[in-house]
Amino acid sequence: MSGIKIDPQRVAGSLLLGTSITLLWQAWGLEDLTVFGPGPGLFPKALLTLGCLLSALLIAFPSIGVDRSAQPDEEPPLGPAERRTYFTYIASFFVLVIGSAYMGFVLTCVAVAILVIWFGERHPLRNALFFGATCGIVGIVGFGHYMQVELPVGTIDQMILRWLR
Repeated sequence: MSGIKIDPQRVAGSLLLGTSITLLWQAWGLEDLTVFGPGPGLFPKALLTLGCLLSALLIAFPSIGVDRSAQPDEEPPLGPAERRTYFTYIASFFVLVIGSAYMGFVLTCVAVAILVIWFGERHPLRNALFFGATCGIVGIVGFGHYMQVELPVGTIDQMILRWLR
């Protein structure tokens, strides 16, 4: 077993090729062209064919894009600031899920923005509040009102939607 050398680029290329072939097989049943122009299958087929070709190239020539002159260095352990940022991003997913169920769209956007921008990335609180409120309002107006997408609606969201009616 010591003589077998597994090349990570070939493993990645093989996984990508298998995934691309499977998805291409699934997309093959979609129409390429319809009466109104390109069909739902044209873009997936073109993209997945390109993915198959690129992954086959990666399998055939695994040294493509690899800098052989660079020595692989061991990464230093995460410091306290990087660790805080990492765990803040993990916590933001939980806030996103729980907040969307109980707080509505706008307040969830503001809470995630405060958590990530202010606490995780250490930017000023006013930037986090402005970004979160802007994303929430644009989302509830653009998606909730104009595109009629079902969003989790809270009290603030209902107030904004009432102003638009």
